[in-house]
Amino acid sequence: MRACGDGNLSASWVARVRAMGWRLIPTYVGPQARCVTQSGLATISSTAASAQGTANANDAVSRARHFGMGPGTPIYYDMEGCSPSASCSRTVTNFISAWTSELHHLGYTSGAYGNPGSLMTDMSRSAASPGFAPPDNVWFAHWNGLRNTSDQSSYPGFPNNQWSHRQRVHQYDGNLYQSWGGVGVSIDADWVDATVVGTPGPVAKPPTASPATTRYTPYKGVVLQHGSVGAAVVVLQRALRATVDGGFGPLTLAVLVAFEKQQKIPANGIANRLVWDRLEARDYPLIAYRGLTRRQGSTGGVVVVLQRALRIAPTAVFGPTTTAAVKAIQAKAKMTQTGVVSGWTWVAIENRMPR
Repeated sequence: MRACGDGNLSASWVARVRAMGWRLIPTYVGPQARCVTQSGLATISSTAASAQGTANANDAVSRARHFGMGPGTPIYYDMEGCSPSASCSRTVTNFISAWTSELHHLGYTSGAYGNPGSLMTDMSRSAASPGFAPPDNVWFAHWNGLRNTSDQSSYPGFPNNQWSHRQRVHQYDGNLYQSWGGVGVSIDADWVDATVVGTPGPVAKPPTASPATTRYTPYKGVVLQHGSVGAAVVVLQRALRATVDGGFGPLTLAVLVAFEKQQKIPANGIANRLVWDRLEARDYPLIAYRGLTRRQGSTGGVVVVLQRALRIAPTAVFGPTTTAAVKAIQAKAKMTQTGVVSGWTWVAIENRMPR
């Protein structure tokens, strides 16, 4: 199931891009959890979850065959973020179990995409349950900027010892604007160590990143208003947690005006530089400090901000305790443990702040 037509997507297109060395992650989206956080989506029936999982797997295989992807192909089910409850989680895991079983019956490999705090945690809890068929691969979305496939430190309910045999994909950032082959695109970034379509090859080097940039940086000069369409609108809608359809309509306008009022800025329904800056400050609370360097012996207000971000006593003095806390963050982020806070260390600290 997709929200748009096939466009240029065809069996010949799949063959051509594979020949170019690209790998593909076939993804299928159908009904969502009853407790899904987005509005306007079809949901899974609590009384027919297994039947729906089976039916969607059959349809997914039919589409995969249409695009020239035969048995052995992994197909990932897109289960968007939700607010789990016992009944909702049970419905989701019944659906995914049936999805997996039917894909296996048809000779395909099963995958599931979702949030580590909802789908991944629910499946981890069910992994040892009799009758539950876990997916062969998992693809979790946590935009923490870390190029790894571990998320146990942030989500203990999604332990590293499950799906641990090259079975994980981590979507570690999103709404990035990059240029490939001279073409600019808005993408989400993934660290892949699981089954995909195509022959594994060396990791492509992405455009140089800077700690001074965020996912909003490319859009600071873009002004959006009612009637606007395109990738920038998608970025705005995701940031506002509005329904994502790429079109700036009445619902997006209402959510934007509510955000502007909450931020005490002109509530004119226009997404301009001020709105992008406020969204950035909300989502990247340490962005203003990334150009600063602090080390043991430093004092002042910036050190207080740092200590609060580290969740240690704010003494305004960068002493041994602060140094130890910084080194612990650097170790978790697989950075050199200098104890000095600058650039990417601010980013690593920010990624571990509660939201």
